Amino acid sequence: MKASGVRTLERFLPDTRVCAENLRAAILRGAILCTLVLAAGCAGTGRSNGVRLLERGEFAAAVDALRAESASRPDDPLVRRDLGVALLESGRAADAAEILREVRIALPRDAGTAFQLGRACEGSGDLDGALDAYRGYLALGGRGKDEIAARLQAVTQRRIEAEMRTVLAHEDSLATVEIPDNAVAVPDFSNPARSDSLAPLARGLAAMLISDLGRVGSLRVLERARIRVLLDELGMTADAAGAAPEVVTPTRTAPGTATQGRSSPGSTASDLSASSLVAPDKAPRFGRLLGARRFIQGSFIPLPAEQLQLDASVVEASTGISLPAGAPVSGALSDVLRLQKELLHRVLQALGIELTPDERGRIDELPTRDFLAFLAYSRGLELEDQGRATEATSAYREATRRDPSFAAAASRMRISAVTPSAQQQLDSHEISGLGRPEALPAEKVLRTGTWTGLGPGPDTDRRDDLDPGKTDAETASPTDAIIVIEGDVPGRIR
Repeated sequence: MKASGVRTLERFLPDTRVCAENLRAAILRGAILCTLVLAAGCAGTGRSNGVRLLERGEFAAAVDALRAESASRPDDPLVRRDLGVALLESGRAADAAEILREVRIALPRDAGTAFQLGRACEGSGDLDGALDAYRGYLALGGRGKDEIAARLQAVTQRRIEAEMRTVLAHEDSLATVEIPDNAVAVPDFSNPARSDSLAPLARGLAAMLISDLGRVGSLRVLERARIRVLLDELGMTADAAGAAPEVVTPTRTAPGTATQGRSSPGSTASDLSASSLVAPDKAPRFGRLLGARRFIQGSFIPLPAEQLQLDASVVEASTGISLPAGAPVSGALSDVLRLQKELLHRVLQALGIELTPDERGRIDELPTRDFLAFLAYSRGLELEDQGRATEATSAYREATRRDPSFAAAASRMRISAVTPSAQQQLDSHEISGLGRPEALPAEKVLRTGTWTGLGPGPDTDRRDDLDPGKTDAETASPTDAIIVIEGDVPGRIR
């Protein structure tokens, strides 16, 4: 390791006349900085006895060893973090979470702490804490994005299930007035024609409508999973099994307005599927249970010559009164997502919502133009709802094979493909990183940048390592200096 000469140092000071005091201060800072970097590199290879016991699976012994180490180094948050992990691995998730919450405050930039806190919160039943910690882990650049996305989905599902059980237990005390006026729920589309080949569209169209409405800032759209969990808790099915198919044709009651004609007098689409929750006699109850002011209930009807008709109604949950969201839309089956966008704008108009230009641009973008890709995606949602993860992954894979740009399908494919083994590998990887100080980014540590405290320099490397350029004189104080370190230093840091 060698230091730059005085002339190099002078170039980066705001005043080219470097006084002796400033020069001595710069050299002293460089010496301290080099010492810290060397220490970090050497420390990166160290392992405490407690961590070694933890890696070997000797959890009880690891807890004892790390408690002793923590007692001798009470101000070291890394030791406390390792103790929290040892407690977690020994089955004491609540105790681990208590310690790791404190460590997270002391080490807000440590991704490993956020990850372990997420596991501890999940294990102790603090589901909101787990969601926050896992999201923090991803924000800090944690690895295993798909595994964490799968955990977020699983924890969200658990939280919704817990909320629904609580809501059902206290149903008599629920008040509609407490529900936000902008809260809407979108059940699966109804399939009054009972078309088996197109049945998955019930979920796919609802998922797309939820996604689009979720991009509107003035709306609070409930998660699709919330409706499914409520139906499960009540022993209802997403589709009424055994219902006889109907022959459905579009009929017109007034110019520009269509309704559904059915062969079974008196039957309605809501009699045939989970959309029964928006029936006039049920909507008030389900609205209170879900926390929805309105339901957006869509339906689809296959027409001759490979055509499709979509329509939707806005149902006031408190009264069960249903109003059509404009006229139905119809067109080629292959254009189903273009039709869905047309239906979406009718729904927004019925809700009295005016989009901003940014919102309009985002919701008008088609996720895919391949009908069979969208049908495969919709089938994946159906299979996933049934707990058939392997088959769901295959369906999502088929969707992405047909359209590699179909981002929603690709995301669902990666998440549904996460296995328990992959989750365990991520856990093991994070445990293997314990006992190490947070590494400085490779290939850019101390290359250039003003040194005003502990931490790496600027994120951007200069093209010319030997001549990084001048420091902005407006931001450098008279005692600031650039320390250029050349050559290798321990810890695989250059």
